[in-house]
Amino acid sequence: MQLLVGYVEFVSNGDITIFKLSGLDQAYASYTRMATLSHWIRKIMQARNSGDLLIYVKADDDAAHYEIRYGIQSDEGQPPPEWAQRVTTKVKSAMLVQGLTPGKTYEFQARILSKSQSQVTDWSDSVTFMPT
Repeated sequence: MQLLVGYVEFVSNGDITIFKLSGLDQAYASYTRMATLSHWIRKIMQARNSGDLLIYVKADDDAAHYEIRYGIQSDEGQPPPEWAQRVTTKVKSAMLVQGLTPGKTYEFQARILSKSQSQVTDWSDSVTFMPT
């Protein structure tokens, strides 16, 4: 059931009228749309296993593929000296990033490769998240 609720929340994308069409009851009196964290990153959340995160990227009709990069933020708050990258062609489900160090703050950025222009966008603003 929890999987179904999560799917309905994802598909409704913050629109309470779409959510109510599912027949599920609203858990809270007020339902607010979650703000996008950066231009391309919609949401980051802890996955089931320690050190694993789910990254949700904003869909774009012109995207040939989506790219995420991430790395451990320095103690001084500087960008990561080394980045790891993940690429996908779909964003209907989250990108699973595994093997992160719990308790360390990571920076995430995303970009897309456009189908029509065959160009890569600039990296999005950084989003930080600490996995548990």
